[in-house]
Amino acid sequence: MSFKELSTASLEEALRESETKFKALTESAPIGIFLYTEKFIYVNPAMERLTGYRAKELYNLYVWDILHKDFRDTVRQRVKSRLRGQEAPTHYEVKAVTKEGHEKWLEISAATFEIRGKHIGIGTAVDITTRKQLEISLQEIVTKYQTILESFEGYVIVIADDYKIKFMNRKLFELKGWDALQQPCYQVFHSLEEPCPWCPLPKIRSGHKVHSEFQAPKSGKWYQIVASPLKLPSGELQMLVLAVDITDRKRAEEEALRASKLEALGLLAGGIAHDFNNFLTSILGNISLAKLKLKNHQDIKRLLCLAEEGCVKAKELTYQLLTFAKGGPPVKKPSSAIEIIKDTVSFCLRGSNVKWDLDFEEDLWLVKLDPTQFSQVLTNLVINAKQAMPQGGTLRILARNYEIKNWLPGFPLEPGKYIEIVVQDEGEGIPEEYLPKIFDPYFTTKKEGTGLGLAITYAIIKKQGGHIRVESEVGRGTTFFVYLPAWAGQSETDSPQEEEIYLGKGRILIMDDEEMIRETLQEALEYMGYEVITTCDGKQALEEFKNALERQEPFDLVILDLTVPGGWGGRRTLKEMRRLNPNVKAILASGYADDPAFHDARPYGFVAALRKPFTIQELSRVLQKVLHQDH
Repeated sequence: MSFKELSTASLEEALRESETKFKALTESAPIGIFLYTEKFIYVNPAMERLTGYRAKELYNLYVWDILHKDFRDTVRQRVKSRLRGQEAPTHYEVKAVTKEGHEKWLEISAATFEIRGKHIGIGTAVDITTRKQLEISLQEIVTKYQTILESFEGYVIVIADDYKIKFMNRKLFELKGWDALQQPCYQVFHSLEEPCPWCPLPKIRSGHKVHSEFQAPKSGKWYQIVASPLKLPSGELQMLVLAVDITDRKRAEEEALRASKLEALGLLAGGIAHDFNNFLTSILGNISLAKLKLKNHQDIKRLLCLAEEGCVKAKELTYQLLTFAKGGPPVKKPSSAIEIIKDTVSFCLRGSNVKWDLDFEEDLWLVKLDPTQFSQVLTNLVINAKQAMPQGGTLRILARNYEIKNWLPGFPLEPGKYIEIVVQDEGEGIPEEYLPKIFDPYFTTKKEGTGLGLAITYAIIKKQGGHIRVESEVGRGTTFFVYLPAWAGQSETDSPQEEEIYLGKGRILIMDDEEMIRETLQEALEYMGYEVITTCDGKQALEEFKNALERQEPFDLVILDLTVPGGWGGRRTLKEMRRLNPNVKAILASGYADDPAFHDARPYGFVAALRKPFTIQELSRVLQKVLHQDH
């Protein structure tokens, strides 16, 4: 055998040995291994298991035939480029379709080698279906929760055990205006140099969940806070915080609490005002009678006039007390705020060291309000401003038209037309912590204050259908903003009231539980020419009414008190009387203004209503209208 033959034989044996080793390696490998020249020319058993095809079947297929349609064109281009000796990606992920039609994800590694000048492709395929499904599931979960985080109306923040921020959602990022990751939360949110005393992290470390309401010291805003432990797979404990701005809700709660306090106070005030009105009715009636009987004694009459003026002012005070009473609505009428503001400011500040500057918008809208109550509002605000400027200063009052076109969050007024009255002083200002309390009953920072002035102001404005708010800064003064509903109708003018006493004739029955009122009304009515019978409760009044009908001497009119403690009030008594005589004429009298019958007496059978305290002149005018103008 020649040397050349020996070399060839040895080479073939070496090749057979290499082929044996290659097959031993590839056929025992857990991953798919294949050779190809566009079509498969060799596949190992693992490749058969991956694809579901037998080796003979694969040798008739192009490499890309076993792939999902979404990947075929891309892989075809890469295979052809690689076999031409051109560069192509060597690692990528594809989706294959098995012979049974199942989809699998494969991680491909590809390379080429050359035999007799021809490029042969070699590749490996690893089944990554489980990993890919986990990645897709994880991506879906991330996308879902990212969507939830971004759509959440509140703020989301994750804080590490060292107080550094690890995550903040987009809304929080927009609020702060910068990415605060890895920065201490107490510096970012509260400009502090050490952890906040109220921080829930210590409780979180103990594994507790924290629910709380928190007011930011700097902004004054309120937040609903839920802080939960967040344990990472690494074992690290962090704190997940969800925060929702509840400032508007807290303001609404404060409004409701303030209203409940005023309602409780109103029950007391209403009772006091009712009794006070009864006393005033007797006092005013007797003064009026004394004036009538002393026409020729001018000195005494002048003193009685002064006393009567004092009673009228006391009457206005009871109306202010009734502002607190449940359902005591103001007596509204279309009015110009300008004249009331001018008169009130001038009266309160005349002779003081406080100047005033009034600014009214041209064509300021009318408002429908109770002038007496509105004057009380202005008086309280002006007096407050005056007391805030003991060294003098300037009080500025601006009145302008104000239209709300859309509902405003946190602003308790419906869309519509209003007038805005701005009362601004140059006083010492109100500390920020006191601002939420200044309209609360009995809250005051003044030694001589009662704490009722602004509470009354608040109650009056609410009953007028308006709103009041305040802004203040210590050392720079206080500004109150008052909003009152505008009125679009024509202005009404009060008809002048005659001071004369109208005389008349007829029989009148009076029912009132207060003896002094019965005596006063009896003497006044008898002075006017009427025959009068008085009773103290509804049952006694009904008995007198029945007896008069039986004697055929019916009463021409009955005057009934609205409420009688422990007995029949005016409505019940009139109902019983109408069963005996449907045509009975009745006048309702009361110191309470909260009963619906007082504001519209006709549906309850009354022909008129008298609000205590009333003067003899007022009584005579009503009697003239009820008994004599019909004739």
